[in-house]
Amino acid sequence: MEGGLCFLHANPESAKTLGQLGGQKNRRPPVVDLEIPEKMTLADLSRLNAHAMHLLVSDKLKPHAATALAQLSNAQVRVMQALELEARLKALEAQVAGEQSNARSDSQPGEASEVATDDHEEPTEIVAGDGSELAKEAFNEDDAKPDSEPQH
Repeated sequence: MEGGLCFLHANPESAKTLGQLGGQKNRRPPVVDLEIPEKMTLADLSRLNAHAMHLLVSDKLKPHAATALAQLSNAQVRVMQALELEARLKALEAQVAGEQSNARSDSQPGEASEVATDDHEEPTEIVAGDGSELAKEAFNEDDAKPDSEPQH
């Protein structure tokens, strides 16, 4: 210690320089320009991820920012999949509704419609995959028997 002062108090210019070096770590990194389209497709998302990987390995994108981008990309994929399933479900519902209205308009008043099920058919639950989804399917016991056995 010079004159009873610590190094930083004895050398104020060094203190200023060291403080500036330490503060540079806390500065915000330069903004990375990633083009994100309004209506993103899976191909757009793939290009965005490839560009982000390139920026990451060239030290233009910080790892924590790349992690955040990866989480957002995963969320976007899940949203896109849900939207696609929703659209497909609506199309199927419209198709079934159209078929049912056609079947009703084809039948005469007082006649039974072809849409009605037989009395011996019972719905059976079928567990698909990991058990998270249940599907209802009409199961006819006569259809389950092999052709070699006589049907009643």
